[in-house]
Amino acid sequence: MRKAAAVIALVLTTMAVGSKPLVSAEPVVPVPYAAFHWNVSGHKMNKNSTGNGMVKAAVDAVNNPRYGVNPPAPAPRTNTVDLVSFNELCFDQFVELRKQLEGWASGTTAPYARFIPGVPANTIDHDGVTPVCGSGEFGMALFSKHGLGELEQYQLPPDDNTYLDARGLVREAQHSLACAPLADRPGMKFCTTHITGTSTTAKPYGLHQIQAVQKRLEKLAADGDTYLVAGDFNAQPSYGRLNSMYADSVNTPANHDNTGMHRELDDTDTRCPGYGEATAAGNLDPTKYKRSCGKNLPPSEGGELPKIDMIFVRKDQLTLSTVYTADTLTIPTSCGGACSDHNALIGKVTLNVHTTD
Repeated sequence: MRKAAAVIALVLTTMAVGSKPLVSAEPVVPVPYAAFHWNVSGHKMNKNSTGNGMVKAAVDAVNNPRYGVNPPAPAPRTNTVDLVSFNELCFDQFVELRKQLEGWASGTTAPYARFIPGVPANTIDHDGVTPVCGSGEFGMALFSKHGLGELEQYQLPPDDNTYLDARGLVREAQHSLACAPLADRPGMKFCTTHITGTSTTAKPYGLHQIQAVQKRLEKLAADGDTYLVAGDFNAQPSYGRLNSMYADSVNTPANHDNTGMHRELDDTDTRCPGYGEATAAGNLDPTKYKRSCGKNLPPSEGGELPKIDMIFVRKDQLTLSTVYTADTLTIPTSCGGACSDHNALIGKVTLNVHTTD
């Protein structure tokens, strides 16, 4: 496990030029949060299964998170995660997760789970034959021990990812930023997103979606909301399309030229400062490949494992002096093989949250 690094947040009254101050004059209190994010490949790899091991692996990780599972690791810390997000989740898997996490969320009487569909039920995959998620919905999910208010879903610009609907017509998948206020502190928003992997000069879909996410987050901050956003951004920290997300205080060989307002909870990783640990194995064997740290490694060095999953917080919402940290979990192999092509990411942070809405 890498060592956590202290980051001194900017005082709210001396924010960087061009940033917008929080509009609310209400008092804030420091609140610690621990967030868990995992792209579970619910359709492609797990084929809508609720009993092949993926759901169990997710529930076990949420209930007993281990920061830095690559040895040496500390003993499990029971129930330290209170915010959970999933990408690429089938609705049947969401229902089973909600059932198995009921005890985890027993401290709230409010709804603790929200599903965000990106592909509707009764659709066919790209091969023209395979039902997506066993003909169920496919999307993202939010869970919180604090309970969740009404879901706020913001559609992002489309990409070229399509599916066939029940009538055989080609439809576009829906990408969104989904946020929900915590029931016990409505001024705190928990968000998730899944950005498209297509982003080139000819097809800048990923760039446009990240810009739309950033615009909405700026609106939340201007309204006085504190937020944490987790998701698969399908971009490495070193990529230019994330420069407007990362704060200029993130300035390392692996991640520089940044102009944004956010810190990512693994950007203090001492082995790859500004970048963090790899989160995506793709079709590669993570035991045989080195992580990229923002570099394109030659074949002689075993290829490249990138970081594309993030947990972002706004730098002017960090407490005056805070230690934040994040680590990846080893991809479970209890699903008849790997349970996903992504690592789960767990982060801890303390944020300033308004005491009233």
